[in-house]
Amino acid sequence: MKRLRTFFFTLVVCSFTSNGQDSNASLGLGLGLDYGGIGAQVAIKADNDLALFGGIGTALAGPGFNVGVRYFFESKGSEQFFVHGMYGYNAVIVIQGMSSANKVYYGPSIGGGINLPNKNNTFWELAVNIPFRSSDFRNDWDDFNDDPNIEIGRLLPFTISIGYNFRL
Repeated sequence: MKRLRTFFFTLVVCSFTSNGQDSNASLGLGLGLDYGGIGAQVAIKADNDLALFGGIGTALAGPGFNVGVRYFFESKGSEQFFVHGMYGYNAVIVIQGMSSANKVYYGPSIGGGINLPNKNNTFWELAVNIPFRSSDFRNDWDDFNDDPNIEIGRLLPFTISIGYNFRL
């Protein structure tokens, strides 16, 4: 956990040392894996094509975090398409009335999306992610799914993220 705090501190310090319009850093609030569940994301562009990012938030059953690398494709318009890879929270089980069963699971995820710029140095970020869920998660999911006393939702093979970001 100490390394995670150090990583986020470094991202935030670097983002505040950037310079306005030509900013290579952003801070966003959103929902999804790259925002730690319900949380925030800091991203720093190493150059026009590559960025490092980290998200931290709540994943309903506990804290969620993700760190990753994002590659931006060249674009003729103002929107920016990207692909990314990350490691961190990628699944959660929450069962009402059974708080002892609630758990956050970690592993790698890949995805892609688009940044849609607004006025005032802000942009919307939309992404679809494919989590590579652990065998621990799959075993727990199957156990709860097989229990006739527990009603569990449908497991989708992808997640969606949305966030509102500010260039720093």
